[in-house]
Amino acid sequence: MKTSIAAVAAAVSLIGASAAFAEYPEKPVEFIVPWPPGDLEDVLTRMIAEDFQAEYGVAAAVVNKPGGGGGPFPGAIDVATAPADGYTIGSFVIAVPVIGHVIGIPELAPEKFDPLGIFLTYTKGYSI
Repeated sequence: MKTSIAAVAAAVSLIGASAAFAEYPEKPVEFIVPWPPGDLEDVLTRMIAEDFQAEYGVAAAVVNKPGGGGGPFPGAIDVATAPADGYTIGSFVIAVPVIGHVIGIPELAPEKFDPLGIFLTYTKGYSI
């Protein structure tokens, strides 16, 4: 009897553990761009979201949440305050989380963000 109870307990714990380590992504992912539609970051993020959908087979929406010039960046604040579960991904220049808290937006502190990568860099242009 003790053996069967131990076996059931072990099976239940394994089922619980496998549920806790389910494969990502299990549900739609939201890519937030804190700029209006049509700029370069928006277009590239839409391309990334399309590839993401094809690769993982889950919906990936690009949501544009622009703010006023110089802030307060409501889209970036949504990313900073979202659960750190990988289902809300921000797409914006590194300056937003680096200086956001300096210009009076405490939600945009660098420690609230985990950079995933760089897909766009701007080079300094010269004209003659």
